[in-house]
Amino acid sequence: AWTPGAVGTYTLTARATDNLGNITDSAVVTVTVGASNAPTVALSNPVNGSSYTVGTPLTIAANAADSDGTIAQVQFFVNGVPLNSADLISPYSTTWTANSTGVYTLTAQATDNNGNVTTSAAVTVTIGANAAPTVALTSPVAGSYSLGNLVLVSANANDSDGAVASVQFFANGLAIGTATTAPFSTSWRPTLPG
Repeated sequence: AWTPGAVGTYTLTARATDNLGNITDSAVVTVTVGASNAPTVALSNPVNGSSYTVGTPLTIAANAADSDGTIAQVQFFVNGVPLNSADLISPYSTTWTANSTGVYTLTAQATDNNGNVTTSAAVTVTIGANAAPTVALTSPVAGSYSLGNLVLVSANANDSDGAVASVQFFANGLAIGTATTAPFSTSWRPTLPG
């Protein structure tokens, strides 16, 4: 086994020696050793210019290949800082959760089995604040109700960048019930007139 230490043209021969010291050289074979090709790498997720919310886990993924060898690892970077450990197995990905708002630059760096390194084109993402949910009472309607009767209190609630975890209902500032699934509602029986 022979590993060339530099690019160039080499002449190879084999020499056989027998037990009496006779020597014979083989015919010369000429080989050219070139530099190995660098790997290719491109981010496949997220899309350049996309927006996400603070605290939401984001999968960063890349496609990497090497035309004359294998991919040894893919390392992901956020604003030039390595993220987690390098991924050694295809498909190449990692998870990142931004803890502050801003514009971030994501890249991936592929290293092949010969030590060649290629960095992907950068992708920028915007991390924004989490939007508050919206809520509106749908029942009861304004008016008079009889003391002691059961009143259905319900609401519509939405979250533009997530899911509504719960809706809590209040009467004069005091909690009267909580709903965790839509349709959001609770039953309330007033005990005092007012």
